[in-house]
Amino acid sequence: MLKLRMLHWLGCVMAAALIAVGSYAGAATPSSLKVDHLQVELISDATSIQKTGQDFQLGLHFILEPGWHIYWKNAGDSGQPPRVQWILPKWMPADSIDPMQFPVPQRLPLGPLMDFGYEGEVLFPFAVHFKPTENIKASTLPITANLRWLVCREVCIPGKGTVMLALPLQPKASAKNAQTAALFSQAEKTLPKPLPIGARVEVSQDPKNFIVTVHGISSGTGAEFFPDDANVIANAAPQQVETRADGFRILLQKDASVGTATKLSGVLRMQDGTGYTFTAPVVLAVEKTKAPQQGIARIALLAFLGGIILNLMPCVF
Repeated sequence: MLKLRMLHWLGCVMAAALIAVGSYAGAATPSSLKVDHLQVELISDATSIQKTGQDFQLGLHFILEPGWHIYWKNAGDSGQPPRVQWILPKWMPADSIDPMQFPVPQRLPLGPLMDFGYEGEVLFPFAVHFKPTENIKASTLPITANLRWLVCREVCIPGKGTVMLALPLQPKASAKNAQTAALFSQAEKTLPKPLPIGARVEVSQDPKNFIVTVHGISSGTGAEFFPDDANVIANAAPQQVETRADGFRILLQKDASVGTATKLSGVLRMQDGTGYTFTAPVVLAVEKTKAPQQGIARIALLAFLGGIILNLMPCVF
Protein backbone atom coordinates (compact mmCIF):
# COMPACT_ATOMS: atom_id res chain seq x y z
CA MET A 1 0.00 0.00 0.00
CA LEU A 2 2.79 2.41 0.89
CA LYS A 3 4.47 1.72 -2.47
CA LEU A 4 1.21 2.49 -4.31
CA ARG A 5 0.85 5.76 -2.40
CA MET A 6 4.41 6.75 -3.25
CA LEU A 7 4.08 5.90 -6.94
CA HIS A 8 0.82 7.81 -7.26
CA TRP A 9 2.21 10.79 -5.40
CA LEU A 10 5.47 10.83 -7.36
CA GLY A 11 3.46 10.92 -10.56
CA CYS A 12 1.57 13.95 -9.31
CA VAL A 13 4.76 15.68 -8.16
CA MET A 14 6.51 15.10 -11.51
CA ALA A 15 3.53 16.49 -13.39
CA ALA A 16 3.44 19.50 -11.09
CA ALA A 17 7.14 20.11 -11.68
CA LEU A 18 6.61 20.10 -15.43
CA ILE A 19 3.76 22.58 -15.30
CA ALA A 20 5.51 24.85 -12.81
CA VAL A 21 7.85 26.21 -15.51
CA GLY A 22 4.91 28.04 -17.09
CA SER A 23 3.37 31.31 -15.98
CA TYR A 24 0.00 32.11 -14.53
CA ALA A 25 -2.92 32.67 -16.86
CA GLY A 26 -2.37 35.37 -19.47
CA ALA A 27 -2.27 39.14 -19.19
CA ALA A 28 -6.04 39.57 -19.07
CA THR A 29 -7.19 38.56 -15.58
CA PRO A 30 -10.82 37.43 -15.54
CA SER A 31 -12.86 36.56 -12.47
CA SER A 32 -13.27 33.00 -13.77
CA LEU A 33 -11.23 30.43 -15.67
CA LYS A 34 -12.24 27.29 -17.54
CA VAL A 35 -9.32 24.86 -17.77
CA ASP A 36 -8.70 21.09 -17.83
CA HIS A 37 -11.66 19.32 -16.22
CA LEU A 38 -12.81 22.25 -14.07
CA GLN A 39 -13.94 25.85 -13.91
CA VAL A 40 -12.96 28.17 -11.05
CA GLU A 41 -14.38 31.59 -10.22
CA LEU A 42 -13.58 34.23 -7.59
CA ILE A 43 -16.81 35.64 -6.13
CA SER A 44 -17.90 37.97 -3.32
CA ASP A 45 -20.99 38.16 -1.14
CA ALA A 46 -20.98 41.97 -1.53
CA THR A 47 -21.56 44.02 -4.68
CA SER A 48 -19.47 46.94 -3.37
CA ILE A 49 -17.31 47.73 -0.36
CA GLN A 50 -17.45 50.58 2.13
CA LYS A 51 -14.43 52.79 1.53
CA THR A 52 -13.59 53.24 5.22
CA GLY A 53 -13.68 49.51 5.97
CA GLN A 54 -16.03 46.53 5.95
CA ASP A 55 -16.16 42.79 6.66
CA PHE A 56 -17.29 40.62 3.77
CA GLN A 57 -16.66 37.22 2.19
CA LEU A 58 -14.78 36.00 -0.84
CA GLY A 59 -15.18 32.54 -2.30
CA LEU A 60 -13.37 30.29 -4.74
CA HIS A 61 -16.06 28.37 -6.60
CA PHE A 62 -14.89 25.18 -8.33
CA ILE A 63 -17.13 23.33 -10.80
CA LEU A 64 -15.72 19.92 -11.81
CA GLU A 65 -16.39 17.63 -14.73
CA PRO A 66 -18.14 14.35 -13.75
CA GLY A 67 -15.75 11.82 -12.18
CA TRP A 68 -13.04 14.40 -11.37
CA HIS A 69 -12.25 15.66 -7.88
CA ILE A 70 -10.12 18.13 -5.93
CA TYR A 71 -8.90 17.80 -2.38
CA TRP A 72 -9.68 18.57 1.25
CA LYS A 73 -7.01 20.03 3.58
CA ASN A 74 -5.91 16.42 4.34
CA ALA A 75 -5.94 14.87 0.90
CA GLY A 76 -5.94 11.27 2.13
CA ASP A 77 -3.67 8.76 0.40
CA SER A 78 -2.61 11.14 -2.38
CA GLY A 79 -2.99 14.66 -3.68
CA GLN A 80 -2.93 18.14 -2.18
CA PRO A 81 -5.53 20.83 -1.45
CA PRO A 82 -5.96 23.99 -3.54
CA ARG A 83 -3.58 26.79 -2.62
CA VAL A 84 -4.01 30.53 -3.03
CA GLN A 85 -1.67 33.50 -2.97
CA TRP A 86 -3.43 36.86 -2.64
CA ILE A 87 -2.23 40.02 -4.34
CA LEU A 88 -3.73 43.09 -2.63
CA PRO A 89 -3.35 46.86 -3.04
CA LYS A 90 -0.70 48.47 -0.83
CA TRP A 91 -3.37 50.09 1.36
CA MET A 92 -4.96 46.72 2.23
CA PRO A 93 -3.03 44.80 4.94
CA ALA A 94 -1.74 41.36 3.94
CA ASP A 95 -3.59 39.69 6.85
CA SER A 96 -6.98 41.12 5.81
CA ILE A 97 -8.07 37.75 4.40
CA ASP A 98 -8.46 34.77 6.74
CA PRO A 99 -7.28 31.26 5.73
CA MET A 100 -9.33 29.12 3.37
CA GLN A 101 -12.29 27.34 4.96
CA PHE A 102 -12.88 23.74 3.87
CA PRO A 103 -16.38 22.24 3.64
CA VAL A 104 -16.98 18.71 4.91
CA PRO A 105 -15.28 16.34 2.42
CA GLN A 106 -16.23 12.99 0.87
CA ARG A 107 -14.36 9.66 0.80
CA LEU A 108 -13.27 9.17 -2.83
CA PRO A 109 -11.87 5.72 -3.74
CA LEU A 110 -9.03 5.82 -6.28
CA GLY A 111 -8.06 2.21 -7.02
CA PRO A 112 -6.78 0.74 -3.74
CA LEU A 113 -6.29 4.25 -2.30
CA MET A 114 -8.75 6.58 -0.61
CA ASP A 115 -8.75 10.32 -1.26
CA PHE A 116 -10.58 12.98 0.75
CA GLY A 117 -12.11 15.74 -1.34
CA TYR A 118 -14.94 17.05 -3.48
CA GLU A 119 -16.77 16.14 -6.66
CA GLY A 120 -19.35 18.16 -8.59
CA GLU A 121 -18.87 21.66 -7.22
CA VAL A 122 -17.54 23.24 -4.05
CA LEU A 123 -17.13 26.76 -2.68
CA PHE A 124 -14.17 27.57 -0.42
CA PRO A 125 -15.09 30.71 1.58
CA PHE A 126 -12.69 33.33 2.97
CA ALA A 127 -13.61 35.88 5.61
CA VAL A 128 -12.27 39.34 4.72
CA HIS A 129 -11.70 42.15 7.23
CA PHE A 130 -11.07 45.19 5.07
CA LYS A 131 -9.64 48.16 6.94
CA PRO A 132 -7.50 50.45 4.74
CA THR A 133 -4.23 51.71 6.17
CA GLU A 134 -4.64 55.14 4.56
CA ASN A 135 -7.21 57.39 2.96
CA ILE A 136 -7.66 55.94 -0.49
CA LYS A 137 -8.49 57.71 -3.72
CA ALA A 138 -9.12 54.56 -5.74
CA SER A 139 -12.64 53.82 -6.92
CA THR A 140 -12.28 50.04 -6.74
CA LEU A 141 -10.78 47.40 -4.46
CA PRO A 142 -8.79 45.02 -6.71
CA ILE A 143 -8.21 41.54 -5.28
CA THR A 144 -6.19 38.99 -7.24
CA ALA A 145 -5.82 35.30 -6.45
CA ASN A 146 -2.97 33.19 -7.84
CA LEU A 147 -4.20 29.60 -7.62
CA ARG A 148 -2.72 26.12 -7.76
CA TRP A 149 -4.72 22.90 -7.58
CA LEU A 150 -4.59 19.19 -8.33
CA VAL A 151 -7.56 17.62 -10.12
CA CYS A 152 -7.76 13.82 -10.27
CA ARG A 153 -9.65 10.92 -11.75
CA GLU A 154 -7.58 7.86 -12.72
CA VAL A 155 -4.70 10.31 -13.16
CA CYS A 156 -3.91 13.61 -11.48
CA ILE A 157 -3.42 16.84 -13.40
CA PRO A 158 -1.91 19.89 -11.67
CA GLY A 159 -3.30 23.25 -12.68
CA LYS A 160 -2.83 26.90 -11.95
CA GLY A 161 -4.32 30.22 -12.90
CA THR A 162 -5.14 33.74 -11.80
CA VAL A 163 -8.56 35.22 -11.10
CA MET A 164 -9.38 38.77 -10.03
CA LEU A 165 -12.25 40.88 -8.72
CA ALA A 166 -12.44 44.67 -8.75
CA LEU A 167 -15.12 45.63 -6.21
CA PRO A 168 -16.45 49.20 -6.32
CA LEU A 169 -15.61 51.36 -3.28
CA GLN A 170 -18.56 53.36 -1.93
CA PRO A 171 -19.21 55.71 1.00
CA LYS A 172 -21.56 53.13 2.57
CA ALA A 173 -21.72 49.34 2.70
CA SER A 174 -23.79 47.68 0.01
CA ALA A 175 -26.52 45.09 0.25
CA LYS A 176 -25.59 41.44 -0.17
CA ASN A 177 -24.92 40.17 -3.67
CA ALA A 178 -28.13 38.40 -4.74
CA GLN A 179 -26.32 36.48 -7.48
CA THR A 180 -23.93 34.76 -5.06
CA ALA A 181 -26.10 34.59 -1.93
CA ALA A 182 -27.27 31.01 -2.54
CA LEU A 183 -23.69 29.76 -3.01
CA PHE A 184 -22.49 31.33 0.24
CA SER A 185 -25.57 30.11 2.09
CA GLN A 186 -24.96 26.53 0.91
CA ALA A 187 -21.27 26.79 1.76
CA GLU A 188 -22.15 27.87 5.31
CA LYS A 189 -24.25 24.72 5.72
CA THR A 190 -21.42 22.47 4.54
CA LEU A 191 -18.69 23.92 6.80
CA PRO A 192 -17.99 21.69 9.82
CA LYS A 193 -19.29 23.06 13.13
CA PRO A 194 -18.39 22.45 16.79
CA LEU A 195 -20.19 19.57 18.47
CA PRO A 196 -23.78 20.36 19.53
CA ILE A 197 -24.35 21.43 23.12
CA GLY A 198 -24.42 18.31 25.30
CA ALA A 199 -22.51 16.14 22.83
CA ARG A 200 -19.02 14.81 23.54
CA VAL A 201 -16.47 12.45 22.04
CA GLU A 202 -14.31 9.86 23.79
CA VAL A 203 -11.45 8.11 22.00
CA SER A 204 -9.65 4.95 23.08
CA GLN A 205 -7.11 2.81 21.27
CA ASP A 206 -5.67 -0.66 21.05
CA PRO A 207 -2.55 -1.55 19.05
CA LYS A 208 -4.46 -1.60 15.75
CA ASN A 209 -7.52 0.63 16.12
CA PHE A 210 -9.03 3.87 17.37
CA ILE A 211 -12.46 3.55 18.96
CA VAL A 212 -14.37 6.84 18.68
CA THR A 213 -17.45 6.96 20.90
CA VAL A 214 -19.86 9.85 20.33
CA HIS A 215 -22.37 10.74 23.04
CA GLY A 216 -25.36 13.03 22.53
CA ILE A 217 -25.86 12.71 18.76
CA SER A 218 -28.85 10.47 18.20
CA SER A 219 -28.18 8.93 14.79
CA GLY A 220 -24.74 7.90 13.62
CA THR A 221 -25.94 5.81 10.68
CA GLY A 222 -23.62 6.49 7.74
CA ALA A 223 -21.21 8.58 9.83
CA GLU A 224 -17.60 8.88 8.63
CA PHE A 225 -14.43 10.29 10.18
CA PHE A 226 -11.81 12.46 8.45
CA PRO A 227 -8.59 13.08 10.41
CA ASP A 228 -7.06 16.56 10.37
CA ASP A 229 -3.59 15.11 9.83
CA ALA A 230 -2.20 12.67 7.29
CA ASN A 231 -1.01 9.15 8.19
CA VAL A 232 -3.31 8.77 11.20
CA ILE A 233 -5.79 6.13 10.02
CA ALA A 234 -5.74 3.53 7.26
CA ASN A 235 -7.74 5.74 4.90
CA ALA A 236 -9.09 3.00 2.63
CA ALA A 237 -10.12 0.65 5.45
CA PRO A 238 -13.87 0.37 6.14
CA GLN A 239 -15.12 2.48 9.04
CA GLN A 240 -17.39 0.31 11.17
CA VAL A 241 -20.27 2.22 12.82
CA GLU A 242 -22.20 0.85 15.79
CA THR A 243 -25.35 2.60 17.04
CA ARG A 244 -25.62 3.04 20.80
CA ALA A 245 -28.36 4.16 23.16
CA ASP A 246 -26.98 7.69 23.53
CA GLY A 247 -25.02 8.04 20.30
CA PHE A 248 -22.74 5.87 18.18
CA ARG A 249 -19.26 4.39 17.95
CA ILE A 250 -16.82 4.22 15.00
CA LEU A 251 -13.98 1.70 14.75
CA LEU A 252 -11.03 3.14 12.80
CA GLN A 253 -8.02 1.13 11.72
CA LYS A 254 -4.76 2.91 12.54
CA ASP A 255 -2.21 3.77 9.89
CA ALA A 256 0.71 1.33 10.00
CA SER A 257 3.04 4.14 11.13
CA VAL A 258 0.99 5.02 14.22
CA GLY A 259 2.00 3.67 17.60
CA THR A 260 0.39 5.00 20.77
CA ALA A 261 -1.41 8.28 20.04
CA THR A 262 -2.15 10.98 22.62
CA LYS A 263 -4.94 12.83 20.81
CA LEU A 264 -7.20 12.56 17.78
CA SER A 265 -8.75 15.47 15.88
CA GLY A 266 -10.82 15.71 12.75
CA VAL A 267 -14.30 15.97 11.28
CA LEU A 268 -17.28 13.68 11.73
CA ARG A 269 -19.40 13.67 8.57
CA MET A 270 -23.01 12.73 9.16
CA GLN A 271 -25.27 11.00 6.65
CA ASP A 272 -26.93 14.29 5.66
CA GLY A 273 -23.57 15.86 4.77
CA THR A 274 -23.24 18.06 7.85
CA GLY A 275 -20.08 17.78 9.89
CA TYR A 276 -18.70 18.34 13.39
CA THR A 277 -15.13 19.07 14.43
CA PHE A 278 -13.55 17.66 17.58
CA THR A 279 -10.22 17.14 19.31
CA ALA A 280 -10.08 14.51 22.05
CA PRO A 281 -7.38 12.83 24.15
CA VAL A 282 -6.77 9.16 23.38
CA VAL A 283 -6.69 6.61 26.21
CA LEU A 284 -5.82 2.92 26.16
CA ALA A 285 -8.74 0.59 25.56
CA VAL A 286 -8.68 -1.34 28.86
CA GLU A 287 -11.36 -2.31 31.34
CA LYS A 288 -11.29 0.39 34.01
CA THR A 289 -12.31 -1.96 36.81
CA LYS A 290 -9.92 -4.77 35.96
CA ALA A 291 -6.80 -3.40 37.67
CA PRO A 292 -8.52 -2.43 40.98
CA GLN A 293 -10.22 -5.83 41.19
CA GLN A 294 -6.89 -7.60 40.65
CA GLY A 295 -5.29 -5.43 43.34
CA ILE A 296 -7.99 -6.21 45.89
CA ALA A 297 -7.79 -9.95 45.17
CA ARG A 298 -4.01 -9.91 45.59
CA ILE A 299 -4.23 -8.07 48.92
CA ALA A 300 -6.83 -10.56 50.21
CA LEU A 301 -4.66 -13.52 49.17
CA LEU A 302 -1.59 -12.08 50.90
CA ALA A 303 -3.60 -11.40 54.07
CA PHE A 304 -4.92 -14.98 54.05
CA LEU A 305 -1.44 -16.46 53.62
CA GLY A 306 -0.08 -14.18 56.32
CA GLY A 307 -2.71 -15.41 58.76
CA ILE A 308 -1.87 -19.05 58.06
CA ILE A 309 1.84 -18.41 58.64
CA LEU A 310 1.19 -16.63 61.94
CA ASN A 311 -0.99 -19.51 63.13
CA LEU A 312 1.64 -22.12 62.28
CA MET A 313 4.60 -20.28 63.79
CA PRO A 314 5.49 -21.13 67.47
CA CYS A 315 5.24 -18.31 69.94
CA VAL A 316 8.66 -16.70 70.38
CA PHE A 317 7.82 -14.63 73.43
